[in-house]
Amino acid sequence: MDGRIARLLRAESKFGAELDSLSDNIAFGTAPALILFLWSLQYAPKFGWTASLALAVCCALRLARFNARLDAAEVPCSRVASVRDIFDDAQVHARGNILELASPLGGLLQMVGVVPRLSATPGEVRHAGPLEVGADNEEIYCGRLGLSREELAALAAKNVV
Repeated sequence: MDGRIARLLRAESKFGAELDSLSDNIAFGTAPALILFLWSLQYAPKFGWTASLALAVCCALRLARFNARLDAAEVPCSRVASVRDIFDDAQVHARGNILELASPLGGLLQMVGVVPRLSATPGEVRHAGPLEVGADNEEIYCGRLGLSREELAALAAKNVV
């Protein structure tokens, strides 16, 4: 929830990411270790605290190692944008990634274009899609993929398409 609030307020930072990792360690390492102790290991206190502490420490070390590897490899990772974030993002609009296409129901439909847009093979969206599932099957399977109508009918009979 803390990450969602930070994204909502557009208040993301390296400090916030580290704080989020600390929160993850408490939620997925320390809390389960404490529950394990209270649930079954409290009757053997020395062993129980040792085992629970080992679990919490191992979880913290694993998370730290994971974060360090991401940083060392310079992995460009960030939050995953919601649909609303994508449509509200000025950069997405500036790059022309929001398309307006004629809707099969009438009017215009806004949708995200092909991302990433590669220079040699940029991709394209020709239409917003048919009203019925399978309406373009003949064009795709027979026209573009070279199947005969009989082969397409055989696939349809087997519920493949």
